[in-house]
Amino acid sequence: MTQYIYIFLLVLVFMILLSIYVYKIMDRILWALMKKRRRWRTVILTLIIMIPSVNVFSLWAAVVLHIIAIAALIDLIQLIVTKRLGKLERPKVWNIMYTFCVIPIVLTGMILSYGYYNMHHIVESDYNITTTKELREGGYKIVFLSDLHFGTTMNSRQLQMNCNKIKKVSPDLVILGGDIVDENTSKEKMQKAFQTIAKLHPSLGIYYVYGNHDKNLYSRNPNYTEDELQETIEKYQIRILDDSSWKISNEISITGRNDTWVAQMEQKKRTSSKELAKNTQKNNYHILVDHQPRDMDENEEAGFELMLSGHTHAGQLWPVGLLTVLFDNQTVNYGIRQFNKMNLVVSSGIGGWGYPLRTGKHSEFVVINLTSELNKY
Repeated sequence: MTQYIYIFLLVLVFMILLSIYVYKIMDRILWALMKKRRRWRTVILTLIIMIPSVNVFSLWAAVVLHIIAIAALIDLIQLIVTKRLGKLERPKVWNIMYTFCVIPIVLTGMILSYGYYNMHHIVESDYNITTTKELREGGYKIVFLSDLHFGTTMNSRQLQMNCNKIKKVSPDLVILGGDIVDENTSKEKMQKAFQTIAKLHPSLGIYYVYGNHDKNLYSRNPNYTEDELQETIEKYQIRILDDSSWKISNEISITGRNDTWVAQMEQKKRTSSKELAKNTQKNNYHILVDHQPRDMDENEEAGFELMLSGHTHAGQLWPVGLLTVLFDNQTVNYGIRQFNKMNLVVSSGIGGWGYPLRTGKHSEFVVINLTSELNKY
């Protein structure tokens, strides 16, 4: 509880500081237009801008925060130049552009337009992974999908189009890494998402782990219940792995972990990697799926050889990914990483949460070509 109070106070202080800065910008603009100050007008305009921005996950907030960030950067540059070179006479055009925040507004429009395109331009990311264990000739083609957040960035037609692209890859199995749906997904869209994905019909099945959003634990009035979610997933022959394992073939086994945040919210203790590994055959190639890229050393020590995760969205909006790397050394933001004998692949996700924008990494589905080194000779 104390942690949430600290977060609330931090956000409150942040919003107050932003409001003061916006007030100064509005005061500057009104003075340029009217040549006189009316504080009540400045206050009203500031409130009109900042009150909707309290919902930091709204598109409005994304626009406002980008404009403020760019305007603050320009102010900082001006301050540094003035300190070093003294007061310089600026061109009239610059003064007008500065006063009315022309550059921040134009740059924000360009950045967010790119972000919209980048979110909806989904690419295929391929990884070639080998093992010293015996696998069939040609190996296995695995498609990994995570963080669709269906309804935020993709409609039914777009999901079908992307599933058609995935089908052309001819995967042997499909793994869903969580957050396929979330608290903003209606019951009908939730059902449509799994119905569409199920039509991929890979020969070795579709496997699913819960993310921190799928079960609607953040919503007081959920659009669907946990039971309805489970019934839908199982109805379409998708196997749920919730701290459980499954033997895919005589050569591969897969284990799915309960999400660490979900376990905390449900006041459950996650089964350890070591315990989960006991349910797999030693001569099999062991795949572990965990929505969040955590406990990599523990998972490697337990004997897992490939770990698949999502959750991070690779930052989604810059510089979130950079901050994740700087302040959380227990996780991996994106890509493939080697942990002794275990490969970790973290996907940026096929969709996005909150905003239909992505100024960090691309949106993607992951294709893993798993082969045995023994077949080379």
